[in-house]
Amino acid sequence: MPPPCIDYDDGSTENLLGWGAGGDMVWLSRFGSVGAVTTITSIDVVWWGVANGTPTNVFLWQDDPTQDGDPGTSTLLLNIPTVVSSVGTDTYVSYPIPPLAISGLFFVGTHAPHTTGQWVAPLDVSAHPYPDVSWFFGVDLAGQSANYANPAANAQPPVSLDSVMPAQVLVRVQCAGAPTYLCDPGSGPTQACPCSNPPSGPGRGCNNSSNTGGASLVGTGYASVAASTLAFTSTGEEPTALSIVLQASSVNPSGMVFGQGVRCVVQNLKRLYTHFAVGGSVTAPVGTDLDIPTRSANLGDSISGGQSRWYMVYYRDANVLGGCPAGSTFNATNTAEVIWAP
Repeated sequence: MPPPCIDYDDGSTENLLGWGAGGDMVWLSRFGSVGAVTTITSIDVVWWGVANGTPTNVFLWQDDPTQDGDPGTSTLLLNIPTVVSSVGTDTYVSYPIPPLAISGLFFVGTHAPHTTGQWVAPLDVSAHPYPDVSWFFGVDLAGQSANYANPAANAQPPVSLDSVMPAQVLVRVQCAGAPTYLCDPGSGPTQACPCSNPPSGPGRGCNNSSNTGGASLVGTGYASVAASTLAFTSTGEEPTALSIVLQASSVNPSGMVFGQGVRCVVQNLKRLYTHFAVGGSVTAPVGTDLDIPTRSANLGDSISGGQSRWYMVYYRDANVLGGCPAGSTFNATNTAEVIWAP
């Protein structure tokens, strides 16, 4: 099974699906994990083939008690009326929802009524690590609407997209426990690097004296207060740098000068882990390290389900770049935000 909130697609549409005679096509993907609870915070969709402003809906279904991964007998939990937007641009349109805990497998998707010659469901055919996660159903007659509450009752009941072609539709979910990232120096609201040392691209902190392009922080695993597997890895540091994983209870997106880098995390700062980099990379927690919620509680900051925390790594860089004060012997990664699941 794939991780519960993975992005199946790479963000680009290589093919499209629709009914040859027109009709109402619904496309959806499966998320979640059998026997586990996933907390959803938004549903994200991409549209093609019809005009901006076309009425549509965004859906969430829960799989039936057998948890067979087939949406035919799933239960419709959310139906969000909206209109199509950002058509044909591969732009994900996000629909935030109050944190919603779903047990087991579930499906999210959208639909587009269309006519002959319109192809509406965006397909990614270049990335396909997990089969039978994307499906479609509906009615292949222009002017008629699909049965969204009972997928199996449609003229075309749910079909795995893999039975037509190996591909995945462009729908995603954002979940509590899945990190998101911010604090790209010199981009958006975040101030520029202080030593004329911009990062080489997004998702990195300021460049360092090894000219790696800046250190990048990525979280893997699942952030659940009850059973956390979340770990952070920083790459692109100095080769053997002393590195500290820092947690905060708030964030300032504009950031502040922090040694040779920019720090966006603020308030209730906790030094969770200290390790030396190996080949410019550090991972924590690792080995005998306590998991993040336990370590945080031991430092006086107990995390509850639904709460956010922000994370970065700062590391030693003794060779101070030009334009920074002599004491600026450290640098920083970008920042990760985590909404903790229960």
